[in-house]
Amino acid sequence: MADTPWIVSFTGHRKLTKAEILKTVSGINPYLREKKEEHPNLRVLVGGAKGVDEIARFRCWLLGIPYTLVLPHGDYPRECWGEDSYILDTIIRLTEESEVNKVVYVVKEGPWKDSHNLKRNEYLVRWCSELTAVYRGTLEDAMKEMRSGTAHTIRCAKKSGKSIHFIDPRSGE
Repeated sequence: MADTPWIVSFTGHRKLTKAEILKTVSGINPYLREKKEEHPNLRVLVGGAKGVDEIARFRCWLLGIPYTLVLPHGDYPRECWGEDSYILDTIIRLTEESEVNKVVYVVKEGPWKDSHNLKRNEYLVRWCSELTAVYRGTLEDAMKEMRSGTAHTIRCAKKSGKSIHFIDPRSGE
């Protein structure tokens, strides 16, 4: 099944310190290079949030790895990016204009609800071969944490039997 894509989804914290951003990049870069070498048909699923999603999407662009921008709802840029929504609108437009990258809206109709973010995270898990989680802690920590979208996504992946690759933003490993 050489044509079957290997799909890696990313989840992670939105708010990282400058030091954590640098360490996250130093963890994502070799990981993506290795996956691209192992799986020539690699595709990455990434959400539209700030932080880890931005880092993963940009690294894919630099490494020539096709990605799918998975957005929870059409109103997501305005609801979650606020006055910076023009940035995500531009990213969406550039992604849609790409020949290899795609945009997917998990919920296509109806009013915005915060629960759409969880549906997006569940989509990321459902369609991935492996979940990459940038998380300050361990799998055990994530299983206990109840208020984090990242922890929710990790729990979904664990429950689904998906492989989880952790990157701790404090160390980059």
